[in-house]
Amino acid sequence: MILPYSTIAQTSRNISLGSSLTARNDDNSSWPSPSGEFAFGFQQIGKYGFLLAIWFNKIPDRTIVWSANRNDLVQEGSKVELASDGMLELRNSEGRQWGMWLKGCKQNFVSQSCDEASSETNLFYFQEMQNTKWYGGDYEQFTSVQEDWCRQSCLGDCFCAVAIFNNGECLKKRIPLSNGRMSPSIGGKALIKIRKDTLIPEGPNAKEKDNSTMILVGSVLLSCSGFLNLVLLLTTYLIVSRIYNKNAGVNQPYSVMPGMNVKCFTYEELNEATNAFKEELGRGAFSTVFKGVLAFENRKCVAVKRLDTIVGENEFEFKAEMSAIGRTNHRNLVQLLGFCNEGQHRILVYEFMSKGSLASFLFGESKPNWYQRRQIALGTARGLLYLHEECSMQIIHCDIKPQNFLLDDSFTARISGGPVQRKLMRPYMYK
Repeated sequence: MILPYSTIAQTSRNISLGSSLTARNDDNSSWPSPSGEFAFGFQQIGKYGFLLAIWFNKIPDRTIVWSANRNDLVQEGSKVELASDGMLELRNSEGRQWGMWLKGCKQNFVSQSCDEASSETNLFYFQEMQNTKWYGGDYEQFTSVQEDWCRQSCLGDCFCAVAIFNNGECLKKRIPLSNGRMSPSIGGKALIKIRKDTLIPEGPNAKEKDNSTMILVGSVLLSCSGFLNLVLLLTTYLIVSRIYNKNAGVNQPYSVMPGMNVKCFTYEELNEATNAFKEELGRGAFSTVFKGVLAFENRKCVAVKRLDTIVGENEFEFKAEMSAIGRTNHRNLVQLLGFCNEGQHRILVYEFMSKGSLASFLFGESKPNWYQRRQIALGTARGLLYLHEECSMQIIHCDIKPQNFLLDDSFTARISGGPVQRKLMRPYMYK
């Protein structure tokens, strides 16, 4: 859960435990990714400082895409080491530990029920962590409040997993949490909500009781009649057949995918919405975009992106990509509304941008004024900042160009080009 200075270390198949890098001005102070597209290590900033970072490694201008110590450079001779426990440790030239990167942790108890939030407040307590903060993900913010008020507000809110209190300010956050930092300069405290009696101790006869139960159940099953076995086999066959037919393309009403605010459409619904994919909006290397109208959504206009046939290992890639994009939520990103994963069809449904692409706006007959240019530039920067540092699963777009920026009715810039996005799994390229 704690990710100091915005990263997670992962052991690479090409880097052995105990390996280290030393900050110096030569080519031996970085590790390239398996593809060579990225590199991780030290980059010299100015005359004496070094930045621990990840950058594009195949272009002359080595553009940094992530850094750990942008506000606190280390000196020459500092060292980062992949420790035996799989964590990265950064020490300055004097050997003092500057930072440690963890793989994180996950919740091991049942979350607070939203149906019975008021009656469950006494089942939770707060674990305090001083000088700790997670960046991004605030869904409520209060000022000029007391700490006790902040605690009670979080206890009574089933969505609140952590409350950050600092000088009268109360920030409520929900899981998942990432990009956490611990530093004396932060101040305040993090209040982590934990269920009481998370682990229920087992009695001395618990294991013996479990074994007796298993023996009893096994005896009953083995002594069942042939008729009961036949019923069980028939039930299993019907369940498997139903699952198979559903995956093979049986039309089901669309539903919301768990953990994501996107809908699952059938191919028939999208075929009808696009009038058999008639009106083409654009075409890319791996997909074609069509205009559609959702009759069951008050005739809402959408952009339907039909991907090329995906087979083999790319099936997992599609699901992972959709999961990453589906969890993003920012006013400068084109929102993913839904998807279709039926048979050979892989389709993504996005909100429709009426003003088209930034490229057509910049290079068209009607040129944007300087105010519009400034607003578009700021929107672009905010969207990229969210993707790189603020969303729960950090993403590198890798195809930034005017054609991949769309404009809504108010000419707000929205980043698109989802299928070419890549998750930065802190760091993804070393996994």
